[in-house]
Amino acid sequence: MTTQVVCVYTIKNTGNITAAAIGTAITPTGTTGAYQPRPWIQPSLYLPWAWLWSLGALWISDTIANGPPTTRTVTLGLVPTSTATATATLVGNAVSTLTITGRGAGYTAPPVVSFTGGTSPFAGNSPPFGPPIGIGGSGSPDPALNSAARNANITAYIRVQSIAVGAAGTGYSATPVGTLVGGLSAGGVAGTVTIGTDGAGHVNAINLGTPGSGYIYPPVCVITDTTGTGAFGAVPVMELDSLTVNDMGFGYGAIPTVVLTPRFKYLFPDALGAAAQAKPFYRLMNILSQFAGPAVETAPAVT
Repeated sequence: MTTQVVCVYTIKNTGNITAAAIGTAITPTGTTGAYQPRPWIQPSLYLPWAWLWSLGALWISDTIANGPPTTRTVTLGLVPTSTATATATLVGNAVSTLTITGRGAGYTAPPVVSFTGGTSPFAGNSPPFGPPIGIGGSGSPDPALNSAARNANITAYIRVQSIAVGAAGTGYSATPVGTLVGGLSAGGVAGTVTIGTDGAGHVNAINLGTPGSGYIYPPVCVITDTTGTGAFGAVPVMELDSLTVNDMGFGYGAIPTVVLTPRFKYLFPDALGAAAQAKPFYRLMNILSQFAGPAVETAPAVT
C-alpha cells in the first residue's frame, strides 16, 4: 500500500549567487512547511493547500538543502496517520446508526464510508445487500422487496484534534485571541482555542477548547493581539467527528463491516498503480527564484 509522495524541486546556482542565498530566497516566510495564512505574499513558494486537502493529502515535511544545486523536497502523506474505525447497527434490514470506535488522526478531508459483508445468500443480490425481509409462501424471496435493496448512504465529517504553533511571532501581550476560520460544512460549528505566551512576547501554545463539528477540511488558526505580530497556527491535526446516515439502505441480512476509506485512496486506489497516484502532484508548485528562475521538477515519487 502506498502511503506518501515525495516531490523534489532543483535550482542551480548561477554566477556569484550562492546556494545558501537561493535556499533563503525559496524558503517561505515563517517556519518552513507551516501553514501560511497569507500565501499571496510569496505565491510561488507555498503549497496549494486547498488542492491538497481536496485530495486528502497530508503535509509531512518540507526541507531545503543548500547544495549546490539547491533543492526543496516536499513529502506528503496519502493516508491519515491513524485510521478511524466504526461499527454499524441494523434495524430490520437497514442501517440505523453508526458508532465511532476510533477517531483516527491526520485527516485533511472526511473519509468515504462504505460497507462490506452483510451479503445475501440468495442468488442475484450484489454486495453489500442482504436478503429481503419478505419471503413468499413457497419459501422464495419476495421479488418486490428484493428489487428494493440498496446501499446505505453515509456522510462523514471531521473535527479538530490539536493545533501546533506555526510561527511564534513577536511582541505579544499575555492575552492574544485565537479564532478558527473556514473548513465548515453547512451547519457546522467552529472549534475554539486559547493562546499561550511565554511572557517574552512569543506565542508558545495553541490550546484546544472545543473541537468543533462538521468540518470538511482543516480550518485556519488566526491569532490577533493589540501589540503582537507574526504568529499563526500550523495546519490543525483533524480526526473523525461524526457519521451521518442520509439513507438507511435496505436488504442487509447481517451487520456489515464499516469501511472508512481515506479520500486519496478512494480517488486513486492502489489498484491504479503508483504512476497514476503520482499524477495529481505533477507541477504541484511553480517555484520561482529571484536569482535563478524557475525550479526543475523531479517526477513525484509515490511509495
